[in-house]
Amino acid sequence: GVTFNVEGDFRGGGGGSLRLRHAYGSYNGVLAGQTWSNFTSFVGSTSTLDFDSLPGLAGYQSRTAQLRYTTGPFSFSAEQPQNSLAGGAKKDGMPALTARIEDSSGGMSYSAAVLAQQVGYDTGTTDDSTMGFATFVAGRIAVSDMITLQGTLSYTDGASSYLYRSGTASAYVDGSGDVEAISGYGGSIGAGFNIGNGRSINIGYGMVEVDLDDAVADSGGAITAGDTESVSAVMANYKWTPVKNVMMGVEYQYGMREVQNGDDGDASRLLFAAQYNF
Repeated sequence: GVTFNVEGDFRGGGGGSLRLRHAYGSYNGVLAGQTWSNFTSFVGSTSTLDFDSLPGLAGYQSRTAQLRYTTGPFSFSAEQPQNSLAGGAKKDGMPALTARIEDSSGGMSYSAAVLAQQVGYDTGTTDDSTMGFATFVAGRIAVSDMITLQGTLSYTDGASSYLYRSGTASAYVDGSGDVEAISGYGGSIGAGFNIGNGRSINIGYGMVEVDLDDAVADSGGAITAGDTESVSAVMANYKWTPVKNVMMGVEYQYGMREVQNGDDGDASRLLFAAQYNF
């Protein structure tokens, strides 16, 4: 009943270096090691060619060291915290604690989770901390044999690293030396259409937004009016499986970004992919 899994790839590594993705063991519902965060779900995600997908997906969307217990649809974990502190060197005083439910019934799949973590610093002469929280819900429903609808909603307060692709600190140190949390929210919505003969069309939209007004005023320059406040993207793709295990596709994505002072920009890109699964 004991299982082990080790997996790696070469994404992001210079000179062909190996990146460790998963390395964990499990037995009787207990898992220890590095794998997908328990504060993550894929049931509400729209299929994309973009490796990083859309902003606003459910939870951390990456892997971290953890100790997890799963019983039925419920899972609980203590994990390496993923936070950052603007204006100070963060100190991780406790693990991130998570609880999640993920299940399905008929043509519906759903997931919901909560997370709590501590964000703080300690210079040896001064210190402070605050508690950060995060939550998400995600779901997918099969409207018919051809159509699926899916979506996610997220909210964080002092846990921006768990707001997917928000790109901002979890908290900041104000002029009095107090740690102040940064709040944000996000979400995504999408649809998939199976048009037969190994062909499908997927469309989706995702966004995240954080509240930086107080941070710009009180962080002493650690967070500025040029920092990102919102990111959004819309995409559409066509995927074709001409033979078993082979997928080819094309995807268009339009992205938008706005900083705290209101300046914004956008960009478009076209992606092509060919994939062999073995």
